[in-house]
Amino acid sequence: MRRGTWILAMSGAMALNAGGAFAAEPDTDPAFAQVGVPTRYSRSATPPKPPTTSSTKNFYDELFGDDPLAAELPAAETPSKGTPPQTPVTTTRPASAPPTKRIPLDDPSKTPAPESDRVMHAAHSQAPGQPNQSFIQPVRATGTESASKATPRAASPRAGDQTHSTPSVIVDWVKQSDINVGQECQIDLVARNTGNAPASQVTLEATFPSSVRLTSAEPKPTASGDKLTWTFDSLPVGGEKRIAIKLIPSRRGDLGTSAEVRFSSQSGTVFKVEEPLLKIAVKGPREVLLGDPASQLITVSNPGTGTANNVKLEAVLSEGLEHPRGNRLTIEIGSISPGDSQTVRIGLSAVKGGEQSMQIAATSSSEASSVAVEKIQVIAPSLKVAVDGPGLRYKGRSATYVTSVTNDGTVANNNVRVTQHLPEGFQFVSADRGGKYDAAQRTIHWFLGRMEGGQTSQVSCELVANSLGDFGHQVVVVSDAGVRSEAKTDTTVKGVASLGTEIVDLDDPVEVGAETAWEVRVRNDGSKAATNIALICELPDEVELLSARGPTQAVAENRQVIYKALPQLAPGQQAIFRVHVKGAVEGTHRLRAKVTSDALEEPLLMEEATKFYADTKK
Repeated sequence: MRRGTWILAMSGAMALNAGGAFAAEPDTDPAFAQVGVPTRYSRSATPPKPPTTSSTKNFYDELFGDDPLAAELPAAETPSKGTPPQTPVTTTRPASAPPTKRIPLDDPSKTPAPESDRVMHAAHSQAPGQPNQSFIQPVRATGTESASKATPRAASPRAGDQTHSTPSVIVDWVKQSDINVGQECQIDLVARNTGNAPASQVTLEATFPSSVRLTSAEPKPTASGDKLTWTFDSLPVGGEKRIAIKLIPSRRGDLGTSAEVRFSSQSGTVFKVEEPLLKIAVKGPREVLLGDPASQLITVSNPGTGTANNVKLEAVLSEGLEHPRGNRLTIEIGSISPGDSQTVRIGLSAVKGGEQSMQIAATSSSEASSVAVEKIQVIAPSLKVAVDGPGLRYKGRSATYVTSVTNDGTVANNNVRVTQHLPEGFQFVSADRGGKYDAAQRTIHWFLGRMEGGQTSQVSCELVANSLGDFGHQVVVVSDAGVRSEAKTDTTVKGVASLGTEIVDLDDPVEVGAETAWEVRVRNDGSKAATNIALICELPDEVELLSARGPTQAVAENRQVIYKALPQLAPGQQAIFRVHVKGAVEGTHRLRAKVTSDALEEPLLMEEATKFYADTKK
């Protein structure tokens, strides 16, 4: 028996069932009942014979075999049948050679840890007669897809347009406790995803030398055979899977382990999607005077990340803004790269006062668009005129008309002029403030000069109505700025029928028995024709009616002479009604008359006394 060499027999028969769990004999420690791994081992005083293994048993059947004890075998002894041969590896360093650099256990970028903290490498057997200069090495396995399964990656059309996502899984063996012959120790098998994409269907396979007896593994392997296998559905980016493996080594020296990882990956490529954007900025005066230029500078920029193609600019103008091409403009701009801009100038003129607007829309062949509405205040001189006069006048009466002119804007008006037109039914009498009458044009002119904003001036004239009817008086005010304002007032001229009546006796005194006459005279002293003029004469009893004459027919009835109504009596005209009588009795006798008309609210009553006398000689 070679000194220092121990072979630990596999204690208890262990096998993996169909579910991947360990099966243990009845002498299993209750503390490991869940994993079903025997925890005891024994050492024999005399080396037993190597266990005989049937041809159907593989390496892990012997690793978890039924023989509780293992014999000490020479270092160069050939393993029993069914055990995978171990390749003796002898590391010899000459005396003059520099010390061998030790590899860190967990991360190659870190400072090497003490030998007691390193992980196990592949199994090494010390060759007979060679100095023991072997050292413990970590095993780091990086899993990627095989070259035959890799999907060719298309060439990127432009740098920075796409980003590739690929998983990368590395495997480490990490020592967790001291490793001594015959004592249970723990090493961890750790798989980490250091790539930038998740790994799926990760499979870890681990192999162990025949000089160790595995007692437990957490989590349990999913399959066993020549290798122990663990399978995980996925391993996220930056994630890790850690398998705690407990084992008992049976001899001193290097304890080599190996692991292999396989996984599926799906190559992901992130393409950068660019987005063109459009933004409109307008620069120009917000207030302009009427008639002045109102040009605007329109800047279309692209604050997005993609190129905006086929950019068009459309502008719609309100009626107070004028452009030589009309109130709807279309301008082709073309393409605008990200961060760039294009500026166009639209020449406008302010032709109408008040708030004006310009609506601007920028469109492209993509979905990029922008709309802006700009307001432009057009300041214009303003004049307001109003005329005040009577709404009713009678013919022949005078009327006064007052015209008020107000500058209701903020800009002064120069050379303000007022003109009033006289209708045909009125006659000019006078005008104040130097107003001049033009008989040919029937107009009155006033010159007001400069009027500041908010200033008001008044002018007046006196006219006489000489015709009946409805007449309009129109007043116009203008200034050098082109401001024009008009006002109008209407006056109705009416006439009045003013009837005057009198009774005239043709003879006074009158001899009894002589013929005489009374005349009833009705005249229209007004300005309007009198209509439906009727006359009734009442005769005294002492006279005898001879006849009645007048503009209308008359009838005698009960000592009354009734004239048929006169349809109309024009202004200034007179109607005479004559009644012929003969006196029968001496004395003073009175003729009474009553006149009615549409122009009279009440009848006119009158009488005339005539003296009748008798001749005494007779």
